[in-house]
Amino acid sequence: MGDSLRKVKQRIKAFLLFHGLEEPVGLERWTLSAVDALTTCEIYPILRDVLDDYLEELRHVRVKLSVLEKKMAAHTASVHQERLAALRSVPGIGRIVACSLLTEFFRPERFERGEEVAAYLGLAPFVRHSGEKTPAAKIRPTGQTRLRSLLVEAAWIWKWRDSGIQAFYNRMLRNTGVVQKAITAIARKLSIILWRLALEKRAYRPA
Repeated sequence: MGDSLRKVKQRIKAFLLFHGLEEPVGLERWTLSAVDALTTCEIYPILRDVLDDYLEELRHVRVKLSVLEKKMAAHTASVHQERLAALRSVPGIGRIVACSLLTEFFRPERFERGEEVAAYLGLAPFVRHSGEKTPAAKIRPTGQTRLRSLLVEAAWIWKWRDSGIQAFYNRMLRNTGVVQKAITAIARKLSIILWRLALEKRAYRPA
């Protein structure tokens, strides 16, 4: 369901970009006011029909996601109540991500190091050597792909809400020059922090 939400958001943004339509303020965070602005913006009737279809799909997925969140929370709270609260103390971590992470980890203590967590989720870079070329670190296309996607999406919200993480993102972006690499580094950092919080059952403390 998280994948469905992400895909419809991508389709809406691609639609706006393709037709040269300006994104409303707040759409990077998908605020209610930004979505409302999309429903009332003046565009050609044929484009309005397409955009309205996308927005209806967005509303439909969000409703189903809300129902799923409540079911997952009820199922997880009885077993992982302390850990669930610890994970949700991180800005940007909602029920779906927290419950999904706890379901995947089940026993956080089975990991000994943060690097193991990142590798399990497919967020650990590996270095490939090729002759005398300078080796480059890349992300393996393996691991828990659905959970990795959720963490990348949560990483965007985390950096918006935590000034320290925003500064770290800016440094990574200057160093790599690639948005995807920078946000993946944030997601990797987030996954390790979430693992530590689940392990120690404590609330998040911003740096």
